[in-house]
Amino acid sequence: MSSSGAAFAVSAAKLKAKLNSDEEAVGSYFCETKSEGGHHHQRAWPETIECSLGPTNSGKTWRSLEFLAETGAGCYAGPLRALAWEVRMDLQERCSKKWGGVAPTVGLWTGEEKVDVDASILCCTAEVAPKKGKVLVLDEVHWCVEPTRGAAWTKLLLAAAAGKYQHVRICGPTQASALLRTIFEKHANQFAVVPCKRRSRLEFRGDVASCGFGASHNGGGVVNNNNHTSNTTNTNNHARTAPEDGEDATAKPHHGPPPQRGPGRYNGGGGHHHQSHHPANALTAFLKKTCLEEKRRVAIVAFSRNAVLSLAGAAQAAGVRASALFGKLPPEARRGQLRAARDGDLDVVVTTDVIGHGVNLPIDDIVFAETKKRDSEAKARQLAVWEAAQIAGRAGRGTTPGNAWVLQANDRDLIRRAVDLANGDDDDDDDEDFDDDDDSKQS
Repeated sequence: MSSSGAAFAVSAAKLKAKLNSDEEAVGSYFCETKSEGGHHHQRAWPETIECSLGPTNSGKTWRSLEFLAETGAGCYAGPLRALAWEVRMDLQERCSKKWGGVAPTVGLWTGEEKVDVDASILCCTAEVAPKKGKVLVLDEVHWCVEPTRGAAWTKLLLAAAAGKYQHVRICGPTQASALLRTIFEKHANQFAVVPCKRRSRLEFRGDVASCGFGASHNGGGVVNNNNHTSNTTNTNNHARTAPEDGEDATAKPHHGPPPQRGPGRYNGGGGHHHQSHHPANALTAFLKKTCLEEKRRVAIVAFSRNAVLSLAGAAQAAGVRASALFGKLPPEARRGQLRAARDGDLDVVVTTDVIGHGVNLPIDDIVFAETKKRDSEAKARQLAVWEAAQIAGRAGRGTTPGNAWVLQANDRDLIRRAVDLANGDDDDDDDEDFDDDDDSKQS
């Protein structure tokens, strides 16, 4: 069995043992209803369990939110504060269209905000999601195997298997299918998997410098850090991507000079490059060509505050409208950044891997400036292929194709494999890319 399959198998075994030992979880929850003849009878919950599984940009969450809006009561639970906020905006619009003047209210509850928490529909992070209700939409279900926060998803899955929700809608990768079948094996008649295919094609374009960017530019003095950088090229498409847990300098792009080189600044990986082919110069040329000439939108991914700020400064120095998203941005500042990106007021978003966790922005190209991240205080590690796929897959939203690039040539193989996985080309072979040891998904 692959390590990814093994990770889910271990989790499935643990959850099954929990189900068998927990009295509350063993029995079914019954809802008393009245038939037309006035007779009372009991109906076991959950009545329906639908798992929409597939790669990024395959409509998994859209389908589940549509059901929640039509039902008019329940909760959405996901991994990110910004994602909960985005889903709330989405559901308010859907409910208004479906219900008109009697639309159900939609609340928000995260670790930092509470807005109308007694609303008919509640959008929240998984840790604060109600453990019973009419509908549960559980997003990014693969978080259940994450060491730090996975317990929140586990508790919701156990509650769902115990019949605490009338209807269950689960969204996640194809690789989670066996785990979910194990969890809901006592509800086989109510359980269904809906395979979802990616709606647009994602292409790997290589590294920026080798694609010719920077050969005739002396850059804008792109900054530096102690990590990698990525090279990007372009094509003509529109895409949507997703950042979230970002912390930016301000809600408005800064147009001052880029940070100067020095300790902790971004230097494109520290390699010895000819000046005209230095990743910094290549990235500057790429952004000028892609954003200013071709009017495409770009997301640049890095994994430290210094790197994100340096890259954002470099992008601004290149003359594009850029913003940095990472860390613990105040809610209003974060929303301002997201609105600016959605409204077309930004050309470039520089962010961490939170972009891979579900928030949708109009992004055409993803540039991996780095492919190593640090989990808490642990030593920096290489991204797992599935993690890189979650990030890369945010380019090319809807039916519009997207592109993925790297700044460092030695990151080519990882991102090429990630693009294959994001396209759904390697769903069977890349279970190996899920690994319990590599499941830290929070920056």
